[in-house]
Amino acid sequence: MAAQRKLTGALKSPSFIYGLGCGVCVYAIVGLWAVLAGPEHLVRIQDHLASQIVPIERPKTESAHAAPSSPAADITLPDPIQTGDSAGHDPNMHQSHEPDASTDNAEKSMRAAPYTGLYEVAADGSLLPVIRTADGLTAFQTYRKPFTMDKEKKLISIVIDDYGLSRGISDSMAEKLDDHVTFLLSPYSRDVEELAGKARGAGHEIWLKLPIENQNFPYDDPGSKAILSRSQTPVNMDNLKWALGRANGYAGVAMFHDMAFSNARPAMAAIIKETIDRGLGLFDINMSAPSQMGDMAGRYQAPYVKNEIIFHDPKWNGDMQEAAKLLETIAQTRGRAVAVFKTYPESLEFLESWIPQLQEKGYLIAPLSAIYLLQNPDADKPMPPIESASEPATSPPATPAPHPSQIPAQHDGHH
Repeated sequence: MAAQRKLTGALKSPSFIYGLGCGVCVYAIVGLWAVLAGPEHLVRIQDHLASQIVPIERPKTESAHAAPSSPAADITLPDPIQTGDSAGHDPNMHQSHEPDASTDNAEKSMRAAPYTGLYEVAADGSLLPVIRTADGLTAFQTYRKPFTMDKEKKLISIVIDDYGLSRGISDSMAEKLDDHVTFLLSPYSRDVEELAGKARGAGHEIWLKLPIENQNFPYDDPGSKAILSRSQTPVNMDNLKWALGRANGYAGVAMFHDMAFSNARPAMAAIIKETIDRGLGLFDINMSAPSQMGDMAGRYQAPYVKNEIIFHDPKWNGDMQEAAKLLETIAQTRGRAVAVFKTYPESLEFLESWIPQLQEKGYLIAPLSAIYLLQNPDADKPMPPIESASEPATSPPATPAPHPSQIPAQHDGHH
């Protein structure tokens, strides 16, 4: 009884009644704000937040692994959109991928994708990049942004990471940023093809970002289709091809490569070799990346670029001006520099003011491909497909990629 009287007294105390009243008021204010703001306000907030859409797949049954019932001849291939003087030409003949230099929009023109002879059809109907057998034309050469070098000026390449994960800010960046800014397209994005087309339509060069394990795994989750150091090579290859088939028109692939694969070098070698054999450029986002990717790219004379600064690295403590000063110093010293920004509203705000300042100082804003071509001017000439000679224990043999009209759909392990 004494305890009951004590509890009753506590419930009637002024402190309890005051606290209860404050709680009710807070909930009432929050509820009123939600009603007045409406769903449109919540959507606007969502558009400014970085998000990731990861596909959830149902477990596959045995029937899901069966071969497609319809023959390859029944598959309708998308016709490449012809631009300029490419319309009507023999698809097996080499067509110059440089736009007409006499036009005012020469440097804004981008080759339409998919381009004749530069793809094969996977079992799921997606298009995977290949080197064209007729003349050795590659995706890097075809889909890179045309750019005129100026030996008197230093190059700075600005790269936007995870383009597409937040649709609102991604759309704004594609529309507002200088068309020489490069985008790394996330394969997890919703409407990947539409996003790729929008960026390329605005004149931006795009590269595909591969989801790959890093040293912060599993805290830094690369998603359900990630390339993992502990996965079997066939599984990683399936995930690589899934990512490659998500869009068209990218000049290369990008990845944050660190010591996570130090004990799985053959697994990483197989991934690197596959991308090289498909005529793609390689971009190392990690400034402190191991040498494996660069070494293999050099061995096969494949396009390779390494990043210098990540503007959202915690070491800058949010001071992008300090990072900008260092990048300009690097450009002055080496003649070129590369920087990566995240798809954040503050990135757009900073770049809109910083890019004009760089141009006033005499720097050239260059697409990522131009950084490689600056040092390798002959790399833009078509060359024969690369012969297979990397780590033979795990690397798949390189086979010439026939024209899609001459082959059945390939079973690449992804269904």
